[in-house]
Amino acid sequence: MSKNGECMRTELYENKPKYKNKYTRGIFLLIGDAFSLLLSAVLVYGLLMPLIAEYKSFPVEHTLITIGSVLAGLMIFRMYMVNWRYTSLNDLGRIILGITLGGGLSFGLSHSLIGMESYEAMFMTLALSNSVLTISGFRISKRMYLGLIKSQNKENRHAIIFGGESEGEQILRDILTNDNWNLTVHGIFDDRVMPGLLLHGVRVMGGKDEMIEYIKTCPVDQLIVAFPQYPKKDLKEIIDKVKTIRANVDIKVLPSFHSLTDNPVGFEHVREISIEDVLGREPVTIDFQSIKDSITDKTVLVTGGGGSIGSELVRQCANLKPATLVALDI
Repeated sequence: MSKNGECMRTELYENKPKYKNKYTRGIFLLIGDAFSLLLSAVLVYGLLMPLIAEYKSFPVEHTLITIGSVLAGLMIFRMYMVNWRYTSLNDLGRIILGITLGGGLSFGLSHSLIGMESYEAMFMTLALSNSVLTISGFRISKRMYLGLIKSQNKENRHAIIFGGESEGEQILRDILTNDNWNLTVHGIFDDRVMPGLLLHGVRVMGGKDEMIEYIKTCPVDQLIVAFPQYPKKDLKEIIDKVKTIRANVDIKVLPSFHSLTDNPVGFEHVREISIEDVLGREPVTIDFQSIKDSITDKTVLVTGGGGSIGSELVRQCANLKPATLVALDI
């Protein structure tokens, strides 16, 4: 067999467990949704019976038709291909659409196959409405359980975010859903956002001043500045204060060009702090060789040599070994 054939066979073999996991997850969700629909029907029956004058048996046939129809509706909307670690409101909307489609199908099948009176119609309507809560609750609880297990098994680094609007929210969501970052965000700080609000379960704890106080009293491994339009002068002040308090804090920033685009951002877009982040302009590249040629073995006069800038120039010139160095100050 050729080398390319061996590589192809190896890739297919390596990818096989991934497909198996995908189908296993789909079957698990399918069974879970079926039990959620059954639970919804049982709860509705238990609540409905005390309100009815005469005893009615549990509508088994209508329940089975409803379960099968709703599962088919959810399949049509591809709800068994969704990874619920990255779920969104759009996915919850698709659940409602799937249940609505399945509900319409169940009413049609029940009416044509076994008949349906007012009691069965009321039962099915309430069961379908309640199933939105039971199915969504089952899927969200699975996500919360997996998140809890992973958080207990990992020792993540302690992080805080400065910037709680769009960019900060997106970076926080990326950290919460991506285990590879190994970060736990313990607080968000932003003078533009009301303190006490929760973003994905993480509290907004105040603004810049509160963040400095927090760093003084609480362990912080990483500070993420998710505020690309923040003034460079103020950013430099924050960096200086943070490094004075805790020199080992890893500071990462979201580059300023992200404020000019509507593209989504994530933790992979933040980077280490650089000179450009505090200068507010491109750094000047100095031709040291040309300066050395102009000073070495030459007579150099520095005016204003007694001031802070002049004295620093004198020291730098002295390192280049001039023949004579004169510092003049009046």
